[in-house]
Amino acid sequence: MAEVTPATDQWAGKSVQTAEHIQGMIGDRLHNAPKEQERAPSFALTNAQTGNTHTLSELHQRKPVVLFFGSRSCSATQHSGEAVNQLWKRFGRKVDFYLVYIREAHPAGDNHFAGRTSFAAPDPGTDKERRMAALEFATEREIEFPVLVDRVDDAAAVRWGAWPVRLFMIDQSGTVIFAGQQGPWYHKPTRDFNSGLSNAPDAIKDLPGYSSGSLEDLLEKRYELVPSIQ
Repeated sequence: MAEVTPATDQWAGKSVQTAEHIQGMIGDRLHNAPKEQERAPSFALTNAQTGNTHTLSELHQRKPVVLFFGSRSCSATQHSGEAVNQLWKRFGRKVDFYLVYIREAHPAGDNHFAGRTSFAAPDPGTDKERRMAALEFATEREIEFPVLVDRVDDAAAVRWGAWPVRLFMIDQSGTVIFAGQQGPWYHKPTRDFNSGLSNAPDAIKDLPGYSSGSLEDLLEKRYELVPSIQ
């Protein structure tokens, strides 16, 4: 597959404003996301807490890593934050977890989210603003693992097909071993998690090459006997 970049993605760097924008962006990026057993695409992302830049290869050399892509204004990110925190507490001795903060799902002032404004948030226009938004979200939701920040050109979200929320796990060789289905409808951190969304499109359900179970299922299969962090 040819490398997908913001330069080849018509939605990159643009705030989400309409239902047509959402449908077009998800459709165009649907197959960008790496599948199970594929090599994980490279990235270099800023740590929101320290300001340091980390490459994916640097991160997975020490331990396998879980990447939790999402944003403050995504209800599925909000609702699953505690579930992912609990997975980190159970399995964090063997696996490093990272929140990757991406473009807002429902920016304040959009016109496709009428009547459901509780999750709306300003869409940062600079890398610095996005870093601050990421820190605020992590504090609000008590995210206890490190937070990385995608650039405002959306390079990571584009290549990983990660908007508005998605989970991946990469082993120490750099191979994707968990490739979450398309969020928010089929986002599955734990067996019991339900996005609560009623308009799930059947056409993108159970896409081949992506994980059929939850991240919890995989972690339990590999590490269930590992002592928890807390």
